[in-house]
Amino acid sequence: MDLSKVLDCINNTYISCAMQLCKVDMECVVQGIIETQHVEALEILLQGLCGVQRERLRIHEICLKSGQHLGTVASEVRLLCDLEQAEPSWTVKHVGGAMRGAGAEQISVLVRSMVESKTSKNALRMFYTLGYKLDHELLRVGFSFNFHRGAQITVTVSSINKMLKLHATDEAVPVTPGIQMVEVTAPATAETYTEVAAAVSSFCEYLAPLLHLSKPGISTGVVPTAAAAAASLMSDGGSTTL
Repeated sequence: MDLSKVLDCINNTYISCAMQLCKVDMECVVQGIIETQHVEALEILLQGLCGVQRERLRIHEICLKSGQHLGTVASEVRLLCDLEQAEPSWTVKHVGGAMRGAGAEQISVLVRSMVESKTSKNALRMFYTLGYKLDHELLRVGFSFNFHRGAQITVTVSSINKMLKLHATDEAVPVTPGIQMVEVTAPATAETYTEVAAAVSSFCEYLAPLLHLSKPGISTGVVPTAAAAAASLMSDGGSTTL
């Protein structure tokens, strides 16, 4: 029997078991960038739109990929450690492929499958034992807003930092100084993704003066109107309608 086929089967069986143990969902997502000097204005705008308090964000993200001996089907998982908690908590996340076809082309957000579950601090050792290898690690520092507006939406604003030494989060340095990433996500199902995508798109229109949000992988750069919009928001604490 072909060893690679056996290993592919083992790897796929592991992912299938993970999907059965965790809740398999879809998510709608868009991303964009904003200059750090305008982040405070964005926070003011989000505070007014969401009506909830922000949550501080400090996430150590470890990306693992399956080794060659696990078979020909590549697999990638992300281990997320929430460093804002008194006792750091771990989450394992597997992001699947994006939805394709005519329906996917007609909506402005990316729809993809996703498996996510809480895990223990021993997860990294377990994945190493399974043959996964460290691909890269990042430290995300910023804040997030979680609220309901046509769908359960999460907006995260964070600087992306790289480690100079393995797992040395205290020595992380910005990947792109002066620029922060904004990501808007919302959980969905095969039955609700159309409505959820519409809710996300509608919400993103309110942020348009400060930044442009699009499907991941599509670079749009900073918005020319950001400076003027930020100045307006800062001058009156967000009461101005943009």
